[in-house]
Amino acid sequence: MIAAQGPGAAHHFRYQMRVEVEPVDAAMLRDALEDEPFGLKERYGMAAIERQLKDHVLEVDTSSTSRWDDLTADLEILSVYLSQYVVAHEIEVSPTAGAPILRAWKIVACRGESVRLDCDALWDHRNERVELHDENQEALVERWSDLPEWLRNALRLKYPRLSAL
Repeated sequence: MIAAQGPGAAHHFRYQMRVEVEPVDAAMLRDALEDEPFGLKERYGMAAIERQLKDHVLEVDTSSTSRWDDLTADLEILSVYLSQYVVAHEIEVSPTAGAPILRAWKIVACRGESVRLDCDALWDHRNERVELHDENQEALVERWSDLPEWLRNALRLKYPRLSAL
């Protein structure tokens, strides 16, 4: 992991994703990903992806000094082949003399479509790590009319106060 503060700290991005894959979907997904332009396959190799699929999960928890511009497309591809929402988090970490400046997003994909949502992230001084929270509800309200209906329905269930929108 790249340091977020101190003399060795560098601007970087954290990526977190855990996608459960039903056993009946694992073989089909493995075959489909061989022919897809899939950034995670380029980063980790198809053998690593296949090992994860044997365990019925695709998981990423890593840092990178460069932004993964293809992550959203990867989630969209996964969501075409899987019936559930596919979710990942991207956290931009900008070191400072004190706590790092954090910006975080939750990327949600469904049936080949994706949305980036602002998330709240705080620096945990005691454990020297990022504490990731859920979507920023004020930001959701501001862009409510631009969100796809499938996501608005899910958010209404998650946040009852949004049901009035």
